[in-house]
Amino acid sequence: MKEKSNKKQKENKIHQENGITLVALIITIIVLVILAAVTISTLVQDQFIDTAMKGAENYAVAQSNEVSMLNGMENTLNGAIKTIKAINGYEIMTETQTINGEKIGKSQNPTIPKGFKPVNTSTSNWGNGDEAPSENAVNNGLVIEDETGNQFVWIPVTETLRTENLNETVTFEKKEYDDMKASVEKYGGFYIGRYEAGSTTERKGWQENGNSTTTMVIKRDQYPYNYVGWGKKEDGIDDYSEDMIYTDEGLNENNGKGAVYLCRHMYDTKSVGVKSCLCYGSQWTAILNFLKKANFNVDTDSSSWGNFYGSVFDITRNGVKSLYIRNDTTIEARYLPWNQIFGSFGSANTGNLLTTGATDRNMANNIYDIAGNCAEWTMELAADNIKRFAVGSSSLQFDKPSHIASYSRLYGETNWGINLSFRPALYIIDD
Repeated sequence: MKEKSNKKQKENKIHQENGITLVALIITIIVLVILAAVTISTLVQDQFIDTAMKGAENYAVAQSNEVSMLNGMENTLNGAIKTIKAINGYEIMTETQTINGEKIGKSQNPTIPKGFKPVNTSTSNWGNGDEAPSENAVNNGLVIEDETGNQFVWIPVTETLRTENLNETVTFEKKEYDDMKASVEKYGGFYIGRYEAGSTTERKGWQENGNSTTTMVIKRDQYPYNYVGWGKKEDGIDDYSEDMIYTDEGLNENNGKGAVYLCRHMYDTKSVGVKSCLCYGSQWTAILNFLKKANFNVDTDSSSWGNFYGSVFDITRNGVKSLYIRNDTTIEARYLPWNQIFGSFGSANTGNLLTTGATDRNMANNIYDIAGNCAEWTMELAADNIKRFAVGSSSLQFDKPSHIASYSRLYGETNWGINLSFRPALYIIDD
């Protein structure tokens, strides 16, 4: 009996030991499954994160490469545009600034006024706009042009303009001079007409309507705007807007505006960054100083680069005309093609009044006919407070001492003649 009981206890012990082992196994399996799941999840998650991060990095690199490529294309395109502009010229400026984007320029980096565009010439180039023009370009005369083709040359000024006599009883005259002078000091210079004032139609002086107001331009191959007085002041109005009565020994009488009025009202209807005026005497002096620095003789003999009486030089350009004067029972003056009168060369025994900008021989720093052709009215008043200075001499003055660019002569404000013309100047104004 006792033996049977012991056997029963032994079996129970075996069953208990086997039961614990199975539970432990199950728990172990469960733990292993959980650990495996966690491990797999961690591995998958890490791989996903790594893949995502690498994808982001690759995208960033690709995006950077694309931006670099686009920037390179933009730079290439901008360079091509600037090259084209440097070759073919710029567009009209919509705001006043320098070629390289500065708001206020200086003598060696000219401010280009709104309403004008830079123009490259064979001797002076504005460049591509990345930087200021070269010193050589400025010294050779940089050119601008308005929307209708009128051209002007930059005159750099590094010294204060000289004083000059003005009619201070005329309200606009002193103010205009002060404004012009302040502008020159602020911007480092001013612009002067590249050509003498021209007329789109021939002006015939003593003939019917020969002095009436015609269209005034500053362009090449135009008739000189001659037979013009300085100006006449209307009673109670001081802008010299009154028409002058031109007569020639009572044969004909006709009316027309004077040089002062024509210059001051050149851009009345235009939105531009300048004021126009008849060239002041101090501005003329600045022009001569500019030319002196380029070794043009302005004081003793300008005949090698000017059109004076007896000048002989070659003209091969088409479109050039010369005023041919014949004296017989009637006085006749008319323009004929240069080669029809003289062939290629002028005559040593005549004075030949030429159309504007006839030959590069008579050009100095991109400015034509500063010496000779027509004498040019200025704003400067004589010491007698009555007459005005005309400068530059003309092709019809016989005396050799007058064949210099610095020559000046006094005329009454209502005087006019075949050899009297003018040239407008521009000074920059603030927007």
